[in-house]
Amino acid sequence: MNNKLLRQVQMLQLDILKEFVKICENYHLQYFLDGGTLLGAVRHKGFIPWDDDLDVAMPRKDYDRFCRIASKSLPDDLFFQDFHTDIHYPNAYAKIRKKGTIFTELISQNCKMKDGIFIDIFPYDNYPEQRIKQIWQGSQIEFCKHILICKERVYPWLGMKKIKLILKMAEYFPFYFLAVFFKRGWIVNKYEKLLKLYNKEKCNYLKEPDLRYGKVVIPTDSLNKFINLEFEGEMFQCPEGYDKLLYRLYGDYMKLPPKNERGNWHHIKKVQV
Repeated sequence: MNNKLLRQVQMLQLDILKEFVKICENYHLQYFLDGGTLLGAVRHKGFIPWDDDLDVAMPRKDYDRFCRIASKSLPDDLFFQDFHTDIHYPNAYAKIRKKGTIFTELISQNCKMKDGIFIDIFPYDNYPEQRIKQIWQGSQIEFCKHILICKERVYPWLGMKKIKLILKMAEYFPFYFLAVFFKRGWIVNKYEKLLKLYNKEKCNYLKEPDLRYGKVVIPTDSLNKFINLEFEGEMFQCPEGYDKLLYRLYGDYMKLPPKNERGNWHHIKKVQV
């Protein structure tokens, strides 16, 4: 993707973000910029120049409410995508996609889910304190995740270098056989319950469901207060404790990565705006 096309994609993502924020403000829902988008706001006051997606997050209770109202609240040119609005969608977080566009990732090119330029919306759930609970919850969540990915013909190893490719293929290979024996509805129901399992307990950390269980874990108190930060000339909500959050995710986050680690993080195969 050349720089001009990337910028067009980013501006469409920004438009989607604005529509998302309108709904959050109308219904008094808490949201915040997350991941690379939060890093972009802090370090660049906008998109990381080579970033090809946009991430926001919500506390679980706000996320669940947003999911219930999104489809009827979004403009007609946007599609809300989660387990329940797209029967081939394999992820435990939501997307809002721009209808009439194409944005195909290499790993999901054979998946039948609806396509299009999107923003990601992540729910944050409690991460239990006890190691035994982490192992118990994590093993079941990873099982559900692997089964759904395999049922929907997503191939996570594509785009990896040789050693990682072999290891990733070995990790997923058994699940392509196991997936035949599980109904999608049962797995989705179990998956959603597992993610929320410890939300009534007091925990010092929160997790999001995208990467391997426990890889993205942030201190609960980093979401105690929110401030507005500039992102592409607009102001959006961000955690006041963003330093603690970003340091945990990226280490020395103000330092730019080497040039060979920039660009096409998600191995985008086809784009049409």
